[in-house]
Amino acid sequence: MKKLLLAATVLGVVSLSSCKSEKEKVVDNVNSTQNEIQKTTENAVESTQQTAQDMAKALPTFASPEAATYAQKFSDYVAELKAVAVKGDQAKLTELTGKAVEFQKELQGITQKLSADDAKKLNDFVTELQKSVQ
Repeated sequence: MKKLLLAATVLGVVSLSSCKSEKEKVVDNVNSTQNEIQKTTENAVESTQQTAQDMAKALPTFASPEAATYAQKFSDYVAELKAVAVKGDQAKLTELTGKAVEFQKELQGITQKLSADDAKKLNDFVTELQKSVQ
């Protein structure tokens, strides 16, 4: 009788401890997956910010300071738009895409005042940035 009780106790302890270790493995896997997702997101944001900085360095030179100011402002806008898109913040993304109409109107007003060369440079620059967003 004592052997039977001892065997039942040992089997009970083994079965309880094995279930516990399986639960711990699942929790460890979930935590590991969450850490990987966070690292991937952070890397994507850093990559987007680096690309935006590279694009800002590639600003064309303009004879008109107004065109240069607009190009810098639009470049900053596109960089922010890309960063928000990577993060997945839909509310902020909607807000930023709404500003595109304002930028387009401002571009039309500025290009009318510029020389043909500066207007072409500015339009080409804006077109390239718009392609990089899509």
